[in-house]
Amino acid sequence: MVTYKTWKLIAIFGVVLCLMTLFIPTIYCELSPSQSSASYNETERLQKLNQSIQALVSQYKELQRQQDDVLNDINVISREMYSLFGLSVTDENIENTWETRNFTYETAPYGNPSGDKFNKDIEIPVEKKQKLIANGDFEKNLDIWEVGHSLDRQNSIWNCQIVYDEDKKSNVIQFKRSESKNDGSSAGISQDVFIDLSQYDNVRLRLDVMPIFQSLVGGGWVGGEYPIMVQVAFIDQRGDPQTWTYGFIYDGDSQYENVANIEQNKWFTYTSPNLKEVSPDCADAQRVSDMQVIVKSHEYKPPVIPTYITRVLVYGSGWDFQGRANNIEFVLTPKMINRNDNDNEDFYYVFLLPIYWNSRVIPVQPIRNKFAAWFIFQDN
Repeated sequence: MVTYKTWKLIAIFGVVLCLMTLFIPTIYCELSPSQSSASYNETERLQKLNQSIQALVSQYKELQRQQDDVLNDINVISREMYSLFGLSVTDENIENTWETRNFTYETAPYGNPSGDKFNKDIEIPVEKKQKLIANGDFEKNLDIWEVGHSLDRQNSIWNCQIVYDEDKKSNVIQFKRSESKNDGSSAGISQDVFIDLSQYDNVRLRLDVMPIFQSLVGGGWVGGEYPIMVQVAFIDQRGDPQTWTYGFIYDGDSQYENVANIEQNKWFTYTSPNLKEVSPDCADAQRVSDMQVIVKSHEYKPPVIPTYITRVLVYGSGWDFQGRANNIEFVLTPKMINRNDNDNEDFYYVFLLPIYWNSRVIPVQPIRNKFAAWFIFQDN
């Protein structure tokens, strides 16, 4: 039988045991400070490592999301390029890692390599009869001229119309485009002509131009986009279609050479170089490379000798733009005639009508060095 003294001892032993349970860990830590500090530092490092791992996981998920977004954008752009330009993008690996994505580009542009700015074919007419620019002063409004434009992906507002210019005191053609959403296009007029360049020593195009507004600074990067441009379509000595293009801006500098920087809202009379000696647009490697996004140019095969001029285009190009043009004409210098092939120098004759009905013409020896020969008129 357990006595009162025994119960008292058991109670005291239990109290002592409880006190040991409470105080021994504290005493142990006080007795072993180095071991306690090491344990704490390890816990802190584990916490920091866990935070770093969580941050990396978050970054990985964000990069994965961004990659998915980019891939979706690529797919959208690919569909747009195919629908608008015929430019297809093919993913050969079908793997969502940048290291293994290989893209191949196949150019099937909407443009016409054998055509002008408005994609109209450049051809020799059936009847090779000289035809110069008509109604270049627009006194008959747009008679003879044909209005055209290039692809407009934004359904912008554009027009080509005859307006009365206060400075010129006459009708002029005006090109205007708005709401382009910073996307390029062109609008203007064209006229079919025919000039056999072999009949002339010098053929130049002259016109008055005035840039009014351009939202695209400089001239863009797709071969030059200017508020006023002129293009001459011609056939070379091989029978290949070619174009020569020139433009006018007032704001910024173009990276191409086919442009003049002139004053805004001021009329400027431009005379082209001799069109018998110009280089075609495809001769400019930089322009051809940049324009590949829009239209594939045919290969440049020098030398290119202009033979027949078949069309003239005057238009505006770029984002939003406005410009005017007037007095469009060719300036022709006919060839001197009757070359003497038996000599190293040229001889030329000018035949003058007799003054009298019964007069007869007696030509003297022709003068060298491109001076016309005089003729003696002798009355019978």
